[in-house]
Amino acid sequence: MKKLLFFPLVAILTFPSLVSCDPSEKKDDKEVSKDDKKKSSKELTEDERIEEALVGRYYQDDNEEEGIKMTNIKGEFFSDGKFVEQLTIERMNPDTYEEENITIELSGDFKVKDKFLFYTLDFDKIRISPKEYGYLREGLIESFKNKNTPQKIIEYDKAKIIYEDSDGERTTMKKTY
Repeated sequence: MKKLLFFPLVAILTFPSLVSCDPSEKKDDKEVSKDDKKKSSKELTEDERIEEALVGRYYQDDNEEEGIKMTNIKGEFFSDGKFVEQLTIERMNPDTYEEENITIELSGDFKVKDKFLFYTLDFDKIRISPKEYGYLREGLIESFKNKNTPQKIIEYDKAKIIYEDSDGERTTMKKTY
């Protein structure tokens, strides 16, 4: 399995509600889990709050980049540091001049450090459909290798996260419920 830190063409970010872990609200110490005790015993860093906020499902508005329209951008971040992402690329077939939809599925790991979101993509798990477009896989992997930069978290709250890519372009990701 090849892994590489990268800045994906489309990042999928999410924003769940932050949960208060106040042990004084518990009736019995036995009801307080080990994770609750750990959280209540120290204040979370901003990076930890961002990671906690990322966990859950999300979507991003359709966008166009270099003449390629990306739609149905959605995914999920998990508490174990894993993520999955799916998007559809709409493009004009140069031979038939008909519109084509190509679905891409990505997965891997994520980590926040110094308010930057880093992805580690699992290249072996990239899926492209319809299968006849599988030849695009190698080009997609090369594009991820060539643009290996994290996303800077600019702002976040319970409903959205705004990040900035290495080109200075800002994108808003929205939480789904």
